[in-house]
Amino acid sequence: MSILTKQQILGQSKKLRQKTIPFPELGGEILFQEMSYADWDAFDKKAPLYALRLFAASAVDEKGVRLFSEEDANQLAARGSHLIERGARAVLELNGLLEESPGAILKNSPKIPTPPATGE
Repeated sequence: MSILTKQQILGQSKKLRQKTIPFPELGGEILFQEMSYADWDAFDKKAPLYALRLFAASAVDEKGVRLFSEEDANQLAARGSHLIERGARAVLELNGLLEESPGAILKNSPKIPTPPATGE
């Protein structure tokens, strides 16, 4: 393996990874996108409602444009917590952070109940 040059590193594609997560409860899927380093650094990981803000900051359309603004947080907060957690976990996975304990990562978020199992 050879040592990369500055030009090789900076010349690489800027395409961020994306992941589609099914949300059958909502009747479709939501596309989430990996955050750039600048976006991740600007995102305060210690702020309250971490999972909700992470979901809102990373849900994108097919062109990579964010679906939600910070102002949309109140409306998103009214959705089921299991939906927000599912999206937030997808974002953590995209950003390579699921090696850490999800409990430690999401510790500043409100307690998220597990949805009841169907068929019981």
